[in-house]
Amino acid sequence: MTYFERVGKLSSMILVVSVILLSVLSYFYPTVFAWLSPFSYPLYAISFFFIGTQISWSMVGAVRFQFRPLLIGLLSQCLIMPCIAFLIAQGVQLSPEAFLGFMLIACCPGGLATPLWVYLSRGDVPLTMGLKLVHTLLSPILIPVLFWIFTSQTVPIPVEEMFLLFSLVILLPFLLGISVGSATFKINLKRAQSSVPLLVIIPVCLTVSSSMAHADLSALWKITSDPLLLAVILLHLGGWLWGWGIARWLGCSLTQQITISLETPSRNTHLAIWIVVSSLSPYALVPIIVYHLWQYLAGSFVTYLFSVLLKRNGDLGENHSAQNK
Repeated sequence: MTYFERVGKLSSMILVVSVILLSVLSYFYPTVFAWLSPFSYPLYAISFFFIGTQISWSMVGAVRFQFRPLLIGLLSQCLIMPCIAFLIAQGVQLSPEAFLGFMLIACCPGGLATPLWVYLSRGDVPLTMGLKLVHTLLSPILIPVLFWIFTSQTVPIPVEEMFLLFSLVILLPFLLGISVGSATFKINLKRAQSSVPLLVIIPVCLTVSSSMAHADLSALWKITSDPLLLAVILLHLGGWLWGWGIARWLGCSLTQQITISLETPSRNTHLAIWIVVSSLSPYALVPIIVYHLWQYLAGSFVTYLFSVLLKRNGDLGENHSAQNK
């Protein structure tokens, strides 16, 4: 086993430690990390490429037969999350501006980092990519309709920017990686593939550190209503628990449960920011920024928990098989 392979097995733990450490450092030394923001998208694209090299076309094709987990994941993301957000917003009594931003983030599609978390937690990568593709394609219709249902307001959707970001950063690098990995020179990629778990950590850490550096947390606390942080935590926790519970109850496999649970609360905060800047009050940005920071911190921690759970489940299965022999 190479050095990268040994370290790669600890990637989810390294992710949690790195995110916490960089969050603290970027808060106290923002100028050191603020310049990193432009590099996150290229590194995401590189990560999706190398993840694609470990996926075969047959695995991608099998997603179309996973109708049940796809439907569960889509309904959880598209319909359940806005309902949970509305109930929480009414319960904690958010201000009108915070309510708009809070509902908007619940209506947006899945976030950029979720497939990386799914990969690090050993979830179902083709399933998460399928969910992200379908939800993104439906977003130009779903976001305005859902936002109007819950807020009685309409918002324009930057369709071109949304599809361009999804295509260039996620879809095309991932498909190119599958093509390269399926080619005849796949053996030459083995050493590079062993370092993929460490590579995947880098864009997540860059996003967290640059976001913390740009976010004026003291100003956020001054203009944020007291229950907003609680609402954000409850929304993320509610989506995570719903995704895990409904997938488990309906008989999905453990990897599918992990994937749906990670996908359900994940939101595309970049898209939400674009919409707010073009059509809503600047104060509606506050819940989006808070959710953006929280989902990276909590998502990294949940990724570690799921990787431990799946590893323990695999170890138990191996011990049980050995005993049967």
